[in-house]
Amino acid sequence: MASCSITCPICGAKIRNSQSEQQFTCCFCKFEHRAATGNREKYPHGFESLHYLIGTQSMPTVYIDGELPPPEENHSANFVSLNKDHRQIDLIWSPMTLPFQEDLNRDLQQKFSQLTSGGLLYLSTPITHYFRNPPPMPGQINFFRSKNIMFLLEQHGFKMTWRQNRFSSILRIVARKG
Repeated sequence: MASCSITCPICGAKIRNSQSEQQFTCCFCKFEHRAATGNREKYPHGFESLHYLIGTQSMPTVYIDGELPPPEENHSANFVSLNKDHRQIDLIWSPMTLPFQEDLNRDLQQKFSQLTSGGLLYLSTPITHYFRNPPPMPGQINFFRSKNIMFLLEQHGFKMTWRQNRFSSILRIVARKG
């Protein structure tokens, strides 16, 4: 099988001698992209973080990215499924979507363009640590480290405003559109 040259979607480094575009690891930022194993399943969404957001901001509408049901508890916000045509959004709730995105840069560019100035983006994703690696989720293709996510957000004009459980296997971040 011939090797191919790929550009890392996180740091932009050239990854040479990769066996395929479906499976590679960046030697600089340690981002991994693998072929999906199994079908995507539903995962805990971290709605406790949503309580924090709604409590600190006046958000009349929360746009949910992916195939998530709105939380069952009563909130003062209206929950709407996000689609590509939405513009001028104050909050996008996007839990556990990055591990399954084929094109990370296009996904974050789209979210950035949909948010109002100062709008909030909530992300959660499993992350690997040096000594602790969570098992891959079924259907997962992207594997991050904490620094990968921070760099990716900054690259697309977001500034981190809140972060939960720095040493947890799931990183939860709220980023503001700059």
